[in-house]
Order: sequence, then C-alpha cells, then structure tokens
Amino acid sequence: MSSFHKFAGHLPSSKRAVAQTRNELEDLRREIHEIKDVLFARIEQADNGINMNLNYKVHEVLLPRFDRIDADLDAHDSHMKMFAWENYRRDDETLQQAKERFFHSLPKATGAKRLIQNGSARLMEEFDQLCRRYDLKYWLDFGSLLGAVRHGGFIPWDDDTDLGMMRDDVDRLISIVNDKDSEESRRYRVSIVLDPYVFCRQIRFMSADTTNPCFVDIFLYDYVNTTSVSLYDERQKVRDRLIENLRTDNYERWLDHGYLQSTEPEAGEFAEIFAQSQREMENLGLVVSKSEAAGVMYGIDNIDNRAIRLYDINDMFPNGSLSFEGHDYLVPAKPMTVLNRNYGDIYALPKDINSHFVHVDPTLVEQSDVRDSIAKSVSTESADADNSFGDNASND
Repeated sequence: MSSFHKFAGHLPSSKRAVAQTRNELEDLRREIHEIKDVLFARIEQADNGINMNLNYKVHEVLLPRFDRIDADLDAHDSHMKMFAWENYRRDDETLQQAKERFFHSLPKATGAKRLIQNGSARLMEEFDQLCRRYDLKYWLDFGSLLGAVRHGGFIPWDDDTDLGMMRDDVDRLISIVNDKDSEESRRYRVSIVLDPYVFCRQIRFMSADTTNPCFVDIFLYDYVNTTSVSLYDERQKVRDRLIENLRTDNYERWLDHGYLQSTEPEAGEFAEIFAQSQREMENLGLVVSKSEAAGVMYGIDNIDNRAIRLYDINDMFPNGSLSFEGHDYLVPAKPMTVLNRNYGDIYALPKDINSHFVHVDPTLVEQSDVRDSIAKSVSTESADADNSFGDNASND
C-alpha cells in the first residue's frame, strides 16, 4: 500500500474520497501524456519531415488541444485541493492552521524506516554536542529543516538528515575527527565521496562502527560579499567548467568504478579538480572571508539542481533554534526564507510521498548486526519504543 493511501486512510470517508479523486486525476494525466507520446511518435514515423499538412495538424490543432486538457486538469486538481482543505478545516481555525495541523498529525514512519530515523536522530544529537564543544556552526537544512518546521521531526517518508555548514567549519570538523589522538576519532568518521553521476563531493558524518548505516549529510556553504543574482550566475559558470573538467580522459573509468572515497588513489585527480574550482571561486572574488561577508552561498562542490541558494547574512545568522525529534538544533535565523526558496509552499500536498529517494536500504535492518548496531546507538527507551520492524519492514 502506498504512503499516500496510508495517510488518506486516516481521514474521514468524505476526505478519503477527495484523496482518491486526486489520485485518479494523476493517473488520467499520466495516461494522457502516454497517449500523446505514442501519437507523436506515429505522426513522426508517417511524416518523415515531408508532409506539411501533418506538421500543421500537430502544431496548430493537436498541441493546443493537449495544452487545454492539461490546463483543465490543473484547474480541476486545484479545485479538489481547495475542497479537501475546506472540508478538513475546523470552524475555529484558519486554512493555514488547518494545514499545519494536518502535517503535524501525519503518522510517523514504522518498522525499519523508523529504526533508521531513530539511529540518524541519535547521531545528529551527538553531532550537535560535538559542534557545541568545539564551537562549530551548523544549521538544519533541506528535508531536516522542513521536517522541523512542518512535522517537529522527520518527514514520515524521509530517512536521512541534512545540515548546512560553512566551509571553514567543515574543514575543522574533518580535522577534529581525523585526529587519531582524539576521542572523536574513535567514535566517528567523516566520509567524503566523489560522485560521478551528479558531480559532487558528498560529505557525511558517520559512526566509526561501519555496521551502522546511519549518517548526517553535510552541505558546504561559502561567504559572499553581495547577494546579487549576477553573482550566482558567475558561480554557475564556474560550476559548469568544473563539470567539464571532471570529464577527463579518465572519467569513463571513474564512472565504471562508481562512487569514489576521497582516500582511494584513483580519487586524487578528481579531488584536485574540485580544489582548483574552489580556488577559482576565491580568485574571482566570488567567495570571500567571513569578515567581508554580506551573505552565504551554496558551495559549487555540492549536488546542484540550479536553484538559487544565495542568502543574506541576516537570513542565516545569528542561528535560531527548533526542535527535531525532541532535541533542539540550530536553524537559519529566517527558516521560512530558506524553505520557501528551496520548496515554495511547504504546506502544499507533497508529490514525493511514494517517490522520495531512499538513502538507506530498509532491508539492511534485517541483518542482525546492522539492526543491533543501530539499536545500540539510540537510547534504550527509544529503541524499545520503536524497534518493532517485524512485518513492517518498509514504510513505502
């Protein structure tokens, strides 16, 4: 059963009917697009670029008709959402309050996914304690920030934790954990992986216990002296050159190998290209020191989807605080500014309930050593409360 249907099952019957109608609309939309793709393929096959009458019919008759169908579906979908929210809203609350109540009331994950969430939450608590001990700045980012604001913890269908950190603090964190004489080196590790598929340096804070698959994703940010969009355009040009330079003669070998740990000999060439691009950012004045900063910008070595992640310094600092799974964490000074830039309306009904990327394979929890390692890392109380994977091995 899909997560959408599980959540819909918690609504009264009239509201479940609305949810079912929306699901049917999505099925209809997909069917229309599939039919359109088949139709266009047949037209192209028959036409072969010489029958102008067919071209005319496609561009002047069929395309506008499909556009009108899409527009009608969008309007109908919007109407159904409006009716659903109004049906859900109580007389004594605003529409916004109803949306907030809905998301806060969604059931938590169960089984393997919840155990992974508990393990990740415990690791994040320890990360927070380490950062406070060494005066390292971080903030909840992406899905973790969204979860803190909208759910008070994990998004029910999510399984990882996301933090933002300034580059200097990440470098200090790596140095602390890699110090062989430190207690931190015996308890934790920082994994740096070069990803050939999306051209990024993936940085994760993890337990030293390699049987524990839980992790904290860390995204790099740099200081900038302006928040002009033109600065981000220049950043994107450097990012494009970075990708071009990573496609060296050895790129196919990297692609065949897959993810490369930065400590592997084969990673050296590509790690240096990332470093060169960061030096280029500094030489061009696109990133500056903390003393010159007017804002912060998403680092070029992160995974990138072209969203403009450029914030005024006052959007981020001084950090505020929000609760996530019962523990207080640092967050941006203006969390809604960050969330709106990343997601738009965070109280719109999510589209990724069933398609959200799975970061930790829930079947790993079926292995006793992995299950025991995660359970050991969390408190006895939370492990006893949530370690009930049995028949609920997956929440999807």
